[in-house]
Parts: sequence; C-alpha cells; structure tokens
Amino acid sequence: MEHAFDTTGAAGDATQIEIWDAAKKDIRDTLDMLRTAKKGLDEILVILHRLRALAVTAARADCPAARRSVIQCEAEALIEEIDLIVGETRYLGTPLLNGRFEVWI
Repeated sequence: MEHAFDTTGAAGDATQIEIWDAAKKDIRDTLDMLRTAKKGLDEILVILHRLRALAVTAARADCPAARRSVIQCEAEALIEEIDLIVGETRYLGTPLLNGRFEVWI
C-alpha cells in the first residue's frame, strides 16, 4: 500500500511541475507581449512630442503661412506613421494597439 501512495505522490509532483512550467511560459509570453506593445507605444510617444512641437511652432503669430503649410504636411505624415505603428504592432499575429480587447485562452 505504501508503494501506491508514493507513486501517486510522485505523479502529483510531476503534475505540479508541469503546472509551474506552463505558468512560467505564460509569464514569459506575457512579458514579451508587453515589451512589444511598449516598443510601439514608445515610438508613438516620440511622434506625439514632435507633433506637439510642430503645433506650438504653427500657433506662433510670427509663423508665416508657407511654414504652416510645411508643418501641416509633416504633421499629416506623422499621423500616418502613428496609424502604421498601430496596425503593425502585433504579438503572435494579434494587434496590440488597435483599441480592441481580445482574450487569449
């Protein structure tokens, strides 16, 4: 009888190890996903700072119309870049920055 108990205990230990290994893998995957999202958000933040600087420059009373036109073109290009980053920031094929929440099971 004691031998059967030991076998059951060993099987239980093996199951616990498998559970812990799966949990560690899930944590690593989650960290990788968060790092991927952070990289995209960091790129967007740099662009937003540039857009703010352009807006401040364009709002100055002494900014000529020709300069404002150039600023507008750059701002539009930067906004397109943000859209591109949002569309391409993915983890295992799943978009991370598109505003849609998806549960992975």
